Amino acid sequence: MKYLLLIFLFIPFPVLSELVCERPDGCPWINGECVGCISKQGIPKTSESLQGTPGTTIENLTINYSPTVSETHYVITRPPTLILSNPNLHITSLTRDSRGWRFRVSNGSFECLLSPLNPSDVRGSISCGGVESSFSVFF
Repeated sequence: MKYLLLIFLFIPFPVLSELVCERPDGCPWINGECVGCISKQGIPKTSESLQGTPGTTIENLTINYSPTVSETHYVITRPPTLILSNPNLHITSLTRDSRGWRFRVSNGSFECLLSPLNPSDVRGSISCGGVESSFSVFF
């Protein structure tokens, strides 16, 4: 029995018969058997590694792929809280760009855009239309 097992280890299995359906409308499967399929001897299979080309042939099967994004993940972050020391200045808007969070403040006559704020920022000072204020930011 162990000699039989050793013989199977040394016999290459790249050529095996396989069922092939040559009908254009397909072959039905009934009770686990393909009706209309033909048993053919397979050809030795060769594999090529994917090199990143737009079309790659592997075992006589052409796979076409393109470098497009199929999923987008969004990270939702809570906006920071900005507290101004001068009640004459009011926060009018909050936006976020690639450099960080940006606040717009107004003193009634002027509207000013603050420098981008990052999580390392804690406090600072601003001047908008001659009205000065200090601020604290909480991320």
